[in-house]
Amino acid sequence: MRAALCAALALALFTAPAAARDRGFVWPWEFQAPAAKPHHHHRAHVKHAKRVKTARRHPVGHGAALDGGSLVARAARYIGTNPTGWARVWCGRFMAMIAPRAAAHVRNPNLARAWAALPRVGPRVGAIVVLSRRGGPQAGHVGVVKGFTRHGDPIVISGNHNRVVGVGVYPRSRVVAYVAAL
Repeated sequence: MRAALCAALALALFTAPAAARDRGFVWPWEFQAPAAKPHHHHRAHVKHAKRVKTARRHPVGHGAALDGGSLVARAARYIGTNPTGWARVWCGRFMAMIAPRAAAHVRNPNLARAWAALPRVGPRVGAIVVLSRRGGPQAGHVGVVKGFTRHGDPIVISGNHNRVVGVGVYPRSRVVAYVAAL
């Protein structure tokens, strides 16, 4: 019985290989794993990658439980993409997308600096961080704290980081405020 089954299988595979492939059969040596997407690192991120502290060493902020529903986990799901579809200055829009309850308390959540109006918290994983940038007093950047370097610089997941959601290390001198995710 077993020999007949093996013979029938071999006959089917060798006499009609195209038909077998049409049904999804692939020999193990023909299998090719999907090509991995190239991962481009921000220079500062690569420079500080070995100095990142783990999340367990920092207090967890309001709304930042270390489960799948945390703000950090929600932000991380979009790394490498632009879920807003906007071409320019969309870090605030991304935050409004992943933290809608907090965005409801911000006058214009599309503006990064507007997020500084939320209740202040200390530097912690899961907090929303508002950063300054060149371009005037209203120019800014906003994201979620993922961790800290050993020097205390925040590691931030944010939108519009090299045109996609990305992870970057920002100097703590640029921090305007750490605010609660509500």
